[in-house]
Amino acid sequence: MGVDKKSYYLTERHSNFLEIKEKRDLKDQASYWYKLLGNDVIEYLIHNNISVNSFLQGIPFEVDNLKSDFSLPYPNHALAEGVFLNPAIKENQQPFPAFYTPWLNTAEELLKSSHSSPQNNDLPNDFAELLLPKLQGISLRCLIMEMHQCKQNNRLKGKTTAEEYQYFNNEILPTREFTDYLYGKYPVMARELQDTVESEVRFWTEVLNHWQQEKGMIRAQMKKAPEFEEIVKIEGNLADTHNNGRCVLQLSLRDGSKLFYKPRSTENEQIYQELLQWLYSSVGLDTYDYERIDMGSHSWVEQVPYHSCASMEELKRYYQRIGIQLFLCYLLNIKDLHCENIIACGEYPVFIDLETGVGMRAGRGQLKTANEKCRLILQESVLYLGILPIMIWNAAGNGINVGAIGGRENQQVPMKIPHIAEAGTSDMHVEYRYPRTKSYKNQALLNGQYIDAGQFLGDIIKGFTKAYEIALRNKQELSKRIGPCSGGKSRYVVRQTQRYTMLLQSSYHPDVMTDGGNRNMLFYNLYQETQMRSGRMHPVVENEVKSLLKGDVPYFYYRNSERSLFSSDGNEFPEFFEQTAMDGLMQKIVELDNSDLKRQIQYITFAVLSLDNQVFLNSYGKEALISHKASVLDETMILRAAGHIGKRLADTAVFHQNHSEAGWISLMPDQRGKNGWELQSVDRYLYNGLAGINLFIHALLTVIPEESVPAKERNFSEAFLKTDSELRSLAEILDQMFFAYTQSAEQDVNSTDTPNTGAFFGEGSIAYMYQVLYQITGQEIYLQYAKRHCDILPRFFGQDQSFDLLSGNAGAVLVMTDMFRLTKEEKYLADAVTAADLLLTQAEATDQGIGWCSAQLKQPIGGMAHGNSGFLLAFARLFRYTARRDYLEAVGKILRYENSLYDEATNNWKDIREEAVLSEDMNAQVTESVAWCHGAAGVLLGRVNAAAYISDGDIQSILQRDITRGLEKLKQTPRRRGYCLCHGNTGNIGILMDYARKNKDQDILMECTCYVNELAFGIYDGSLELMLQEDQNVGLMTGLAGIGYVMLRALHPELPDIMAVEI
Repeated sequence: MGVDKKSYYLTERHSNFLEIKEKRDLKDQASYWYKLLGNDVIEYLIHNNISVNSFLQGIPFEVDNLKSDFSLPYPNHALAEGVFLNPAIKENQQPFPAFYTPWLNTAEELLKSSHSSPQNNDLPNDFAELLLPKLQGISLRCLIMEMHQCKQNNRLKGKTTAEEYQYFNNEILPTREFTDYLYGKYPVMARELQDTVESEVRFWTEVLNHWQQEKGMIRAQMKKAPEFEEIVKIEGNLADTHNNGRCVLQLSLRDGSKLFYKPRSTENEQIYQELLQWLYSSVGLDTYDYERIDMGSHSWVEQVPYHSCASMEELKRYYQRIGIQLFLCYLLNIKDLHCENIIACGEYPVFIDLETGVGMRAGRGQLKTANEKCRLILQESVLYLGILPIMIWNAAGNGINVGAIGGRENQQVPMKIPHIAEAGTSDMHVEYRYPRTKSYKNQALLNGQYIDAGQFLGDIIKGFTKAYEIALRNKQELSKRIGPCSGGKSRYVVRQTQRYTMLLQSSYHPDVMTDGGNRNMLFYNLYQETQMRSGRMHPVVENEVKSLLKGDVPYFYYRNSERSLFSSDGNEFPEFFEQTAMDGLMQKIVELDNSDLKRQIQYITFAVLSLDNQVFLNSYGKEALISHKASVLDETMILRAAGHIGKRLADTAVFHQNHSEAGWISLMPDQRGKNGWELQSVDRYLYNGLAGINLFIHALLTVIPEESVPAKERNFSEAFLKTDSELRSLAEILDQMFFAYTQSAEQDVNSTDTPNTGAFFGEGSIAYMYQVLYQITGQEIYLQYAKRHCDILPRFFGQDQSFDLLSGNAGAVLVMTDMFRLTKEEKYLADAVTAADLLLTQAEATDQGIGWCSAQLKQPIGGMAHGNSGFLLAFARLFRYTARRDYLEAVGKILRYENSLYDEATNNWKDIREEAVLSEDMNAQVTESVAWCHGAAGVLLGRVNAAAYISDGDIQSILQRDITRGLEKLKQTPRRRGYCLCHGNTGNIGILMDYARKNKDQDILMECTCYVNELAFGIYDGSLELMLQEDQNVGLMTGLAGIGYVMLRALHPELPDIMAVEI
């Protein structure tokens, strides 16, 4: 059968240019591709690729030099009946043996004819075993579809689905007529099968010829016996294929040795090993080395054995060595060192695949904001090397650790892969399942047993610190020792391999196999991830497509001392990088300092401790929240503690060029995964971001004594006084950032970071920040910007899908009423009414009243952050200013629904969210929370404030009853591990203290006073054990700024009550 022109790809076709110009409108003819790729991509391809244009228009085409193929193999009945089945199929009971056996036999004959030197008779079988999965990946779905088609047309005979499958395989598939039909219908399948066979034969021939020529030299260098030269078995599919099907192969030799063939140089491993040996020897540790014979285009590498440590001392040294290697990889910016790339060889961690010798650092000239700089700091930190625990997630939020430390076998991979279901029957089909990770050799063992890596955090940090300090003390020598790196090459990962793999799998769908143009267009999907206005990536995408069409994972590299990018086939993309890898490395050496060392140690601590979910569990203890009393606040200690937090903010701030912007990095919930945590750059808003930090800094600055007061009379430490000017500078920077943000939003409402309107997360929180700054400073500029941002806010009311206090229109109502209170301008009250009326139309009516259900909730809930206490606060305050009866009725219904969640047994309002809160014993799941966000604390706060707005007798009696309940519950609640405002002790104390002051309850006030004094002392002297997610979070509601603000408000009650959105 001849070659079908439709098997050719668009780059191999040409059409009449005049015909193309005559046709313009392609949207009807190419609607599928417009939908898949988008208008921008299609328009770019049409204007820059004539073949794409003609393909979309269906214009006839020609091809030059039709492929000179070997004859496409045909099955026969003898093959179908198993008489001459290839062993690779017979032994593994693979599907459709009648189809695959002739392909495998043809491939083996080609291999034998291309390599005539003596070899083990089993090697062709090894070759077939590795080739078969690749052939199946190309064609199996087409065969399954055709079998289903035959079944639908009643062509299959048999009493069972298994007999029907046998009939298809034995009677239909082996016929010449059906095979011609198959190759004709799926010409791309036929071509890909042929190309794969040819490329595999070429690669194996290359490997066997190299072995034949070099085995004597290898045996001599490795000092092996003559039996070493005989190959017993070859195994593959150990890594991705690049550059025309080349990949890593493992050779088992007659003397028992195992050797890896790598189709690349191992120069990077050699240089790395020399640097590692220098660091090891500097701290008194020895090095494990393994044989690597580098032939330039390829290498022969000795297998590294995997075995246990024999003693705890060896295991501790293992993790110390991990720390040293962590520093070296951090220095060289070597990434992608996940669990498959490390072997725990006793007390030696050995990295076995270093395709990157010197990682390319991102150019600093491209950074536009402090936020981007924060992200870059994280990307170039120890966190993203792949050595420390690192999670990958799927859309459902399930994830696994793939880091070299802690990555283990039998984890359910969060991405589905194709799997053949109901094999051996006529109902055989492809379905997607979650696979499980295979057995790795990355886990360090003690006498065969794994011990949690978290127990060796100190050893990891010890090794990292020692290596870092060696580099600090010897920067000049280090600069000389990295000299050999300048002549090397490093791999550059343009996209994750998973992305390429998914595209390749999709490209073998039967619909794609009918025309080479379809497969070509599918791969152009990569343009969607490219900035179409920038031409820098366009030629790279074309090269990616070229590799994918060959069935390869695209491979790119750079020379460490050049700025060009190169493809595996030698194409150069000049000036691709802003700087060379060596320039980046030399700059990295300059940047090494003690502050960076401290930061990286914090990151290591977080990553290793994250292996244990208990670390982040905000459980209740046994100690009462309030018990002892103090009559006087310790002003000196409180100011010193608040100053300590201020100094921490100043020390950890990340500045953009010329200090025009500031940002911070905080530990926050990972939005991609369930129960996951991630270090992130903070956002702009009040809850965890810049607005909350700005509030605390300004509040702190208002209580700092005037510079005219002698230092000895000030209640601040000398260290903080030096920080004073830094904080004032920070406050000015943050103010200017927010002013510019408001101005931008006035010009273009779409320029805001989010359409959310809430008082803590959303544009409402920006307006509220301005209002609070005006209250605590008295500066008119903040009032003006509060007005300007409040004028922006109503544009988003109609887009609100959150509804609640935190992110939605309930929060906006409170912010607008605050604005009305400050200005007495009726338009702000009218805007509050607009938001409230919209909320009423979105309320969920129940038998017990009303509530609101955001996209994240299946039913209305209680509490302040997302539930009815927040809505109560909004409608009660608005009723005070409008006296509208429907708002009072809404208040009654809001109370009725929330009180339907009250549980007398626990004297608390149930938290009915899906995720349960863990109790103090950390095992039983309960539905009780006592915090600002959920439960009695937030209910108490809402009721106390609502009681001041409403005089209605019936509602007032309900409010007072709930206040009594909430107060009693809060007083009885024990301390939690957490101290933050949202769901920690300090938030609860702030609520209690506010209640005590409003109700003149001296006993509670004295108990809260004692707590604040203890809190301040613990912060100042470092004895307070903050949870990891609080200690490494600088934000208002879940971090240090909020804890500091509550302490300041204890001293200065005139500061606004932020938790109630008061001014």
